[in-house]
Amino acid sequence: MPLTPEGRDFAAAAIGAEYNYLALFDGASELSGAGYARIQFTADAGATQDGVVSIPATGPFNVPSGANVTAFAIFNDPTATAAINRGGLENLSAPTGAYAADGEFNFTGGTITVTST
Repeated sequence: MPLTPEGRDFAAAAIGAEYNYLALFDGASELSGAGYARIQFTADAGATQDGVVSIPATGPFNVPSGANVTAFAIFNDPTATAAINRGGLENLSAPTGAYAADGEFNFTGGTITVTST
């Protein structure tokens, strides 16, 4: 059964409220080292429309040297890594390239989109 527009909006807002930790990935692995940690965010549930809720700009993240930030993911826990704890993963349109030294990354924003068929 396809969701109504209101159902998609409700689902997107609920996912944004539950999966509210942003993580950075280098390929298939989450970053680690150099003080890296997931950062909690607050999705803009009040602006949910057409099954889309915004993830705000978030950061800075500490990034270890050698890391190439290629993707971001949302989690429902600041440290848990089980599949149930990850709500989604999206590749960046432009990976950073390998950091020559420890540095910082600022996430400029994204969206959580609920679709239904």
